[in-house]
Amino acid sequence: WTATPKAAFPGYKWENGSGTIFCKGGSYCTDPLHSVECPEGTYCRGGSDDTSRCPFMEDCPHGTEVPDGGAMGVCTVLFIFLLMYSMNRVYGWYNKWRLRYGYKRFYSKPRNRALWTTLAATLSGGVNLNEIDPGAALP
Repeated sequence: WTATPKAAFPGYKWENGSGTIFCKGGSYCTDPLHSVECPEGTYCRGGSDDTSRCPFMEDCPHGTEVPDGGAMGVCTVLFIFLLMYSMNRVYGWYNKWRLRYGYKRFYSKPRNRALWTTLAATLSGGVNLNEIDPGAALP
């Protein structure tokens, strides 16, 4: 190692025969003797021999080793939150509709009304469901 010229690996200084053969992060090596800083809009991991294009919505200035992932991460979390919120609202709307109109439709048929009355009386311990108004507003 001590016989290695100082310009052999431009990424690191060679002192007392120690060093590394890889280019530093933020630059790429076109060959073992030359290191080039990554241009704007690209990034270069340590030891790379070519540039990689910066991901969508990321900012990569000159010499970027790893994109920070800030903007894309925020957009992803926001999208997931909005998707979950809208699914919750649709489910709430559907559940309210089902309880108001689905019950009336089911309960209005004589066969279903008799079945429901018998089943509910068995399960509730004798409460008469014929006294319950199916058209009453739900809370």
